[in-house]
Amino acid sequence: MKSIGIILGRGVEGCGVSKMALEQAKWYAKNGYSCSVFANADKSWSRKESHSFDGLDFHHVKFSDESEIENILKKCLGMEYVIIDSVPSKSHKEPSIGGFNKLVQDIKSPIVFVQLDHSIHSIVRNAGMMEAVDKSDVIFSFGVDNDFSRKIKKEAKKVGKVFDKEIFTYSVGFPFDEIRKQYWKPIEEQDPLANRWIGRCSGWKGYKLMFDFHSKYLKPANYATVFEGIERSPHYLTFKQTGDFHYHIGDNPDSTPYQAGEDPYVFGIYNNHEMMERMSVSGFGYQLSILKPRFITNQIEYTHCEIVAAGAIPVFRKAWGDIALHRTLNIPLTQCQNTGTIWLDETNNQSAFDQLHKLANDPIMRNEWREMAFDFYKNHQDSDHVLRDMHNKITNKLSTQE
Repeated sequence: MKSIGIILGRGVEGCGVSKMALEQAKWYAKNGYSCSVFANADKSWSRKESHSFDGLDFHHVKFSDESEIENILKKCLGMEYVIIDSVPSKSHKEPSIGGFNKLVQDIKSPIVFVQLDHSIHSIVRNAGMMEAVDKSDVIFSFGVDNDFSRKIKKEAKKVGKVFDKEIFTYSVGFPFDEIRKQYWKPIEEQDPLANRWIGRCSGWKGYKLMFDFHSKYLKPANYATVFEGIERSPHYLTFKQTGDFHYHIGDNPDSTPYQAGEDPYVFGIYNNHEMMERMSVSGFGYQLSILKPRFITNQIEYTHCEIVAAGAIPVFRKAWGDIALHRTLNIPLTQCQNTGTIWLDETNNQSAFDQLHKLANDPIMRNEWREMAFDFYKNHQDSDHVLRDMHNKITNKLSTQE
């Protein structure tokens, strides 16, 4: 049996990087590969319990421990290739960074580097990134002219080199059918008044737009709004000035009832499984992230996919859909037909609310829309499409280097 390795140099941070490694490992196992995930345990992250690696060949070990690095190197011998999904942060201690760098340099199998950071502000906090890029045989990024691409070309130029490795674009893979089977509920079990935003306490995740939409449209019409994923980070100081809300960051959303027609209810970091159960009985799910155009090719984020697969009506930021191109149609998502999506922006949202209000009061139509959304986004970003595409790009690239 062929084998694949996945390295999380940053550790289990519990956000998109962890989810990507999890879905990659599941896809490889489904397609006849043996897959091992090696995550750095030298630093603990607040969201480390968000996703479960149970049932996978998962090794959570200290990269600062030389014996653990040797064990990983032994396990990687003979692998078809090894994927690096993340590198340590500069806040990792030097022995941990050194262990990661040794691992990268001593791996004998081909290395695939996957960059999941968007902004330069995140990228400059990485340690060991250029070492990993230099050793890599195949490189993936969300764009070919984004901050990552510019950074590695700039770093090469500093030492008198021209960076000439090809950079492939990609999307994160999501198992739509598997998640639907686990969470999808009959339309009668959903609360059509419930509007649930998921994300984290970062401005680009779009919480301000959610506050605005709630105060102007949802609250006056007696709907309920719930935020999930708001942690007490430094950015929380900005978040709490955005609007009035019921503070429940330390409370369990399952045992804290929310009321329609009031200020939003704000909860903290969530366990993914528990959040998905709550999303599955909500009428509408919100993912309102926005990035600059150079960061987006055709991808949507995991939280977009989760809302759709849980069976809530997706309410997505129009500006993202205006940029992201459909995988096969090659036109912006907002120009596609039968998406089952309510597109929200910063300007006139009366039409978006009218659409939402009509759906909330028509369960037959709402059920038709969520089925449309499921079919549309499954076609666009299911694991069987995008992770297979990544695998094919990797194997084709490696075959030309032999």
